[in-house]
Amino acid sequence: MYYPFDYYNALVIFPLISLVVGIIPLFLVRVRLSILGLGLLAYFVAIIGKVVVQFFTAKLILSYPPYIIGSYYGTQTLLFEVGFAFLFVSLYKKITVRDAMGYGISLAFAENGILVGAISLMEGIITLLIFPTLPHPLQVMISEKVNIPVTYDIYHFMDRLGSLLAHTAWGVASVLYFVERKKKYFLIGLVGFIVDFLASYYDLHLISYFELAVITLGISLIGFLLIYLRLRILKR
Repeated sequence: MYYPFDYYNALVIFPLISLVVGIIPLFLVRVRLSILGLGLLAYFVAIIGKVVVQFFTAKLILSYPPYIIGSYYGTQTLLFEVGFAFLFVSLYKKITVRDAMGYGISLAFAENGILVGAISLMEGIITLLIFPTLPHPLQVMISEKVNIPVTYDIYHFMDRLGSLLAHTAWGVASVLYFVERKKKYFLIGLVGFIVDFLASYYDLHLISYFELAVITLGISLIGFLLIYLRLRILKR
């Protein structure tokens, strides 16, 4: 069946962008298989935790002001995604400074390469295959969802690049905390909080995707550079 480009763009190209952003770093940085597994485990346990919390509480929050909703989602990211990144390193113990970048990239791969990349791509392909058999109201809903400008591809790339930098930053910070035991590394959690705080504002149509992508990319880049510079010093 022939579909307009919008369908392929939203359901296939968007996930492919995420997949590429998630996979390429694995070829640029040496990542031990055990560290990759640790990153995947830490990330998906965190996501399961967020899903459970949101299942029981999300409906209770939606009537509150935007800053409460933003804090609700930002706090979950701080406690689960950032917190579990630190927790799993402390539990694993067999990790050194040289694994720091690999661990951070593994966390980013879990999100971009698997969750937002591969899984979303499979969902998109399945949607295209079964679309003609779906009830008309569902077809209309999907058609409205995929009706996005091509410029969003650029914003999506920026958004995913920000995700890569943010996850890598708090992954590296968690290893540095394990090595140095300095509480200042917990401050990287602010990046996770701010990113998902702003993401909720986008979901509420209070900011544009462009604004979200630019701001979160900038914040993530600052967080990454600060942590990366400290990592370089420790590696000398």
